Amino acid sequence: MRFVRFSALAFVLCALLSGVAVADIRLPSMGEASSAILSLEQERELGQRWLKSFRAQTRPNRDYALQEYVENLLLDIARHAPIEDRRLELLIVDNPQLNAFAVPGGIVGVHTGLLLHAASEAEFAAVLAHELAHLSQRHFARSVAERRASAATSLAGLLAGVILAAASGNSDAVPAAMSVARAAQLESALRYSRQHEQEADRIGLRTLVEAGYDASAAADMFAGMLQLDRRAGRQVPEYLRTHPLTERRLSDMRARALQYPRRPRAGSEVYPLMRARVEVRQAGRQAVRTFSERVKKNPSRVNRYGLALAQQAALDLPAAVGLARGLYDGEPGVELFGILYAELLTQTGEAARAKKVLGGYLQRRPTGYALNMALANAFTYAGQFAQAAEILRGQTRRRPTDPAVWYEYSEVLGLAGEVLALHKARAEYFMLIGAFNRAIRQLQFAQKEAGDDRIEQAVLGEMISRAARLRGEAGI
Repeated sequence: MRFVRFSALAFVLCALLSGVAVADIRLPSMGEASSAILSLEQERELGQRWLKSFRAQTRPNRDYALQEYVENLLLDIARHAPIEDRRLELLIVDNPQLNAFAVPGGIVGVHTGLLLHAASEAEFAAVLAHELAHLSQRHFARSVAERRASAATSLAGLLAGVILAAASGNSDAVPAAMSVARAAQLESALRYSRQHEQEADRIGLRTLVEAGYDASAAADMFAGMLQLDRRAGRQVPEYLRTHPLTERRLSDMRARALQYPRRPRAGSEVYPLMRARVEVRQAGRQAVRTFSERVKKNPSRVNRYGLALAQQAALDLPAAVGLARGLYDGEPGVELFGILYAELLTQTGEAARAKKVLGGYLQRRPTGYALNMALANAFTYAGQFAQAAEILRGQTRRRPTDPAVWYEYSEVLGLAGEVLALHKARAEYFMLIGAFNRAIRQLQFAQKEAGDDRIEQAVLGEMISRAARLRGEAGI
């Protein structure tokens, strides 16, 4: 599957096209601060529009365990960052490229490839802290201020190619739609200034240390990136295109790291397991062979977990169940082992045992995202659709902006025969991905289903008005 790669600046172009007039951006006079261009609330509004555009071109992330882990880590680090608006949203992009990005409005994106390149949780956290620094220092708004009046013109010039890529879902369409000059201009727009990068280095490093990690992890991560850049030739990693890295920046980072006392935070035992999840997906058909060889050399918990995941993906369920049961019996306190074991029990027709396994964890952590999604799946496999729907209904309340939850909820409602609720859930899903016309159609189907129920008709009318208003704001 191809992914549209939006930059923060290119995103604003989409906003300009979708009804945010250039005059609304209020370019300042020479003496005004950058905050006069975009308020925090305007940044959030633009970010939400970008998010819907992005989601419209990608499938929801259904690795609930990975999503939950990175979300919790991001929120933990953000507690130590000088960020004013803490309404953060995480995007996991299933892409092997080393990349992460921050979009105005509190959106942080992480390519799964970042986990493959970050050797430890501390190195992974260093990148998250750096991206949070770009948000806290409002580098996007400041970049627009520095570009001033020419910014609107240059952004408008790039707009056609960006929109064409979004419409086709094919990032390769961008070069074809742009002249060489515009392509070079886009490359320039993607880059943060040297000053902004140095500021993000400094603030990100402080955030990392205050979150309990050793400062050297940031320098180690970026040193690895610099080595990768040297080996890559013309294939520069995406992250380094938007965050140019130099020997001087690395030296500065190492010098700053020495100013902090060594205070290593014990790395989470979960991080290597998350890396294994990503590796299995990236290895595809070779995953079983790869992890089998690793287990022969070193039957560690991580390698056995990776092999069990690979066997699950290859539908070698008996072998996967045996490994997962051994991991679960040996370390029942590790949620990931219990979730995998429960998933395999569900797939092999033992949903009752799966529910029992998951129930033990849910007693201790009843709101766990991955746990609840696995439990809903177990009820679905058992044909207990109403119970599955009830679990997912709770998740929509906890995670109202999560498209994956609304998608799964609508599917289960269909199996349960709850047609009215199905149309409403699908409408919520379509609104989250910016498909407002499809959302309105679902609500119109729901109106027919509701018949003479005046209360329900009033609710549906309000939902249609909301979808129409969002469509208008998006300029669709």
